[in-house]
Amino acid sequence: MNNFRYKFSQFMQGRYGMDQLYYALLVLYLILLLLNIIFRRVMIFGILAWVVLIFAFYRFFSRNISKRSRENDKFMQLFGKLTGERLVNFGGFNGGGFTGDGFGNSGRSGSNGPGLMTKIREFPEKKYVSCPKCKATLRVPRRRGKHTVRCPRCSNRFGINIIIGKK
Repeated sequence: MNNFRYKFSQFMQGRYGMDQLYYALLVLYLILLLLNIIFRRVMIFGILAWVVLIFAFYRFFSRNISKRSRENDKFMQLFGKLTGERLVNFGGFNGGGFTGDGFGNSGRSGSNGPGLMTKIREFPEKKYVSCPKCKATLRVPRRRGKHTVRCPRCSNRFGINIIIGKK
């Protein structure tokens, strides 16, 4: 398994990889696939689904990093206008260079916590909580009971209750 990971990481050197537009294209693909299942007689959904999937993989394996990054920036601006959120481009898988804090942010400017895999890996020892004032993600030891936590960013004190953890 490690040999496969090594070879895949070598293959991905200099390629763009995943970004927000890639994920949006995959969601669009799944929606078109679902519409294709519902409306069997209309073949346009199936054709569009394949076109979207091929374009998503084309972007993923592309070596033109600056062009893919500009496409993602335009998508983020459009998506930000539609949702009313200020979004940040976090770059590609390998070549784009993550501009966040190294935790694999979701791309929102207020998000600052670790990714899902880190949370799952650290579940037995750590609990992640959000500061109600500044929305910073804090990592606290997983000890059962009620605790008071002070946010290092804004110095806000708030209470948490940990149900699952060590005594």
